[in-house]
Formats: sequence, C-alpha cells, structure tokens
Amino acid sequence: MKTIFISSFHPFISRNILYTPVISHILRERKDAQIVILVPDYKKEYFVKCFAGKRIAIEGVRTGGAPKFRTLFFKRMARMMLDTDTARIQKRSKLHIEGGLFYFLVSYIAVGFGKFRLFRSVLRFLDYWFADFERFNEALFRWKPDLIVATDVQNEYNVSLMQAARYYNIPAVAMVRSWDNLTSLQGMMRVAPKLLLVPTAQLKKEAILYHDIPEDYIRVVGIPHYDRYRGGVKIAREEFFNSMGLDPEKKLILYTTLGDRYLGTASVDQAVLEVLKHIDVNIVVRCHPGDTITLEHSFKTPATMIFDRPGVIFKQGNFGNREISADDDKKLEHELFYADVVVLCASTIAIDAAVFGAPAIGVAFSGTPASYWASPRRFYGYTHLKRVVKTGGIRLVGSKEELRREVDAYLRDPARDKKEREHMICQEDGFCDAESSERVARIITQEVL
Repeated sequence: MKTIFISSFHPFISRNILYTPVISHILRERKDAQIVILVPDYKKEYFVKCFAGKRIAIEGVRTGGAPKFRTLFFKRMARMMLDTDTARIQKRSKLHIEGGLFYFLVSYIAVGFGKFRLFRSVLRFLDYWFADFERFNEALFRWKPDLIVATDVQNEYNVSLMQAARYYNIPAVAMVRSWDNLTSLQGMMRVAPKLLLVPTAQLKKEAILYHDIPEDYIRVVGIPHYDRYRGGVKIAREEFFNSMGLDPEKKLILYTTLGDRYLGTASVDQAVLEVLKHIDVNIVVRCHPGDTITLEHSFKTPATMIFDRPGVIFKQGNFGNREISADDDKKLEHELFYADVVVLCASTIAIDAAVFGAPAIGVAFSGTPASYWASPRRFYGYTHLKRVVKTGGIRLVGSKEELRREVDAYLRDPARDKKEREHMICQEDGFCDAESSERVARIITQEVL
C-alpha cells in the first residue's frame, strides 16, 4: 500500500484541497494508495469527523511553542530578503505605524544580500542543515510515507515537513496556497521543492523570478475549489435567501470585511457599512474567518443587513486557528452566486465574484483621514492586487460618496465591465474547465507515485 501524506496546517487548506475532489481522484486512480492528512493535534478530532474514511486517516502533529532561535533566524531572513512591491509597502507601512527603524534598515541590508543567488542558495542550505523537524518524526516512522504533499510551501510547518522529506529521502510535492503568497512578506521559499504546483501562469513566473525554482520543476494546475464553483449544483435563489433570512424580492450586496488584523485600518468596515445600510437591498456582511471586526456601539444594524461569521472555533480568541467548514464554504459559494454587487477591501474575492459574473468594488478609503501608509490605498499597490486592478475587472473607490455611486451604477447595469472581468479571470485563473482537481491528482499519481 502506497502512503501519501497531505498537510493541512492553514484554515484554507480544507477549502482549497480537502473539500475538493483531489483526494477522491487520487484514491480512484490508485487502488493501492492511502491518504494520511497531517493536522494540528488539537484539531484531530474535528478532521476525523469531517474527512476520515476508507483509505483516509488523520494524524495529529504537535504545533505551537516558541520556535528555536535558529528556526526564527532563517524565517525572518527569508521574510526580509524578498524584494517586491508588496514587501516594500508592507515594510514601509510597518515602519510608519509601529516604528522600528532598526528592523527596517536591517531588512534592506538583507534585501541587498538577497539579490545574489549564491547567498540565497547558501541560506537555504544552512536552513536545512540546522532544521528542526522533530515534531514529524513519530508520524514519519509509523506511516513510512511514499510521498509528501506540502499544501502551503511557505507555511512554517510545511517548511519543516519538506526539510524532513529531504532528510529521509522521501519524494515531496509542494503547492502554493494563494495569489499573494509568492510576493508577500511570507518571504523567500526556504525550501526549493523538486516539484511545485501553482494555480496560475503568473505564479509560475513569480516562483522562477523570486524563488529560484527552475521552470521544469513547476506545473500550472488551476484552482481546485473553483471546480465546484463552475460545476456544482446551486440551490434555488428563494430557498437560499429564506435560509439566510433575506428578502427574495430584493437585490443582494455582499461585503467581505477587512477586519481588525491590518495596521491602521480599523475604521474601514464601519465606514463601508454606514454607506451600505442606507441602500434598499439585502446586505450580507461576510466576516473574515480568521479575524475580528470592530464596530462602534453607535452603529445600528438595519433589518436588511445580516452578519455571516464563518469558521469552526477551537480556541476562544485565537481566530487564526479556525477551520472553514463545508457549510461555511458552501454558503460563501451561494453568496457569491446570488450577489448583484460584491464590495471588498484589498481582497482577491474580486476574482471569485467574477467567476460568478458579479461586479466588484474595491474600497480604498477609511473612516478617518490617514496617510498612504496607514490607508487601505496602500493595499492596491501590492504586486498581486496591482495586477488585478490593471485588468479593469474591479473598480476602486476613494470615498463614501464614490462607493455609493458605483454601487448604484452596478445595481442598474450589472453587465458594466463584463469584458474586463472576463479578462481578469483569464489572467488570474487560466483554466476554466472545472478540471483542476483532476490535474492535481493526475500529477501526484502519474508523475510522482
């Protein structure tokens, strides 16, 4: 029996991989294979309930704890060395809001060294030489996997897992979790995998340019959870609206919150909702599953507005360790499918909306005056979002008044900017055939096993 390890240490992996047909395709193609899903130990019971089955087992791995100094050093060096628009803006913003001139200057010294490929290679070698992957030894010795699939190439637990795979000479496949990962302060890839699966051709270019991955080591596979978006069965509009407590006779605006996690932007959600609540439509406020949203006590929620707070809670107050349930994911799918307009702030949910034909508006203002470095405007200078905005598939608004005008215009004419949205999908997805899950499974079963 061939044993495949699949990691799940980020809340979005359930949506990206586990709730897609990837695993079922692997097991169908390889009758001699079994899947072991590696998860944080405190989430094991939940994953057993949701995913365990015939030839699918769940293995809990100890997570948390203070990282060793050597691990922290290489992690921070990888973050400081990356030189992209996103990384530069994030560093300047952090300096502006938090201070820390020393860290800022050191990071630019690191960028200077990071321009030399030899230095990057030496750093990766030393990172591996001093690697700490003891947490995986028990699972590796018990299961003796034939293949490891690291679903988030820059996540620190996936890094340790790939270092363990190299040490024990186990074949490994790595994946990129999201559009922004290769250009953000997650930093330079600390492990250069022999096979990297990326969602889009653009991410392939970034893996080559910023992370030294040879072109022959990369496969473009598309976005597995979009397979269901394009081919899944949707419940009737009236049934969905009634289940959410919405009025089927009215249109729907979906607002995906920015939340409190970004520095200097806590007033954004309040400012947006103050505008939307005066529009005579249904308003669904989809909160970020990994964050809180703070509104002033004076904010009065209208009867037409509901808050959707997704995420399975494991530790109270620890939003980053939630999981996206199947119901959470299905609800978002229908919210996007039936939305007449999607309003967002610095999110690639604009691409998800475009898949369903919904226009998207990007908020680039906050409720209180702020400099560029403390304003949502800075997000649209990020490498991945700048590319999205350039397609014209999303309209940015710089004030409350402009937001109201654009919402009204889209409610009157939802086909406006349709060609631009289609261009955005082609650029940021690339595959529109609902077969991305099958591509991932085929590579794993045919090229690796």
